[in-house]
Amino acid sequence: TVLFPGTALPLRVGRSKSIAAVEQAQAADKPQEGYIVAIAQKEDQLAGDPKQEPTAADLRQVCVLCKIEKIRGSREQGYKVLVRGVSRFKINEWRENSGVIRAQGFEWNDQLDADAKTQGALLDSLKTLAREILELVPGDTAQLAELVGSIEDLPLLTHLVSSNLEIP
Repeated sequence: TVLFPGTALPLRVGRSKSIAAVEQAQAADKPQEGYIVAIAQKEDQLAGDPKQEPTAADLRQVCVLCKIEKIRGSREQGYKVLVRGVSRFKINEWRENSGVIRAQGFEWNDQLDADAKTQGALLDSLKTLAREILELVPGDTAQLAELVGSIEDLPLLTHLVSSNLEIP
């Protein structure tokens, strides 16, 4: 499962440093401090032991800045957190403080390297493909097709479609 900007995803949070990060974000006094970053591990070497803490070297440098929408659970049992991806985030430096790994970096916006006409053609093509795929899905997908048709932001539609791909 991959989180993209503009999409929401439920996450299970069980590692002590991740729990501390979620709790600090929830307790933040300033709205701009109430965010976390969702970071992918480079290798799945820690998957066998969910309590083993990754080091900074185990983590990717590009991640997603997230706003916590809902949280359930406890420190002892772990949390179920619904996060909404806000933007890509590029990490420059890692700092560990009070049991939390803090990422220092900046929001990394999508770079559109095509002219407006090409972007429009790509957007139309992606909408057409998404609607054709939705027609193949069993069940009522009318609301999803309407949503896809209403999106006029190429990066947002790309993120939305990418987040729903199942690639083995």
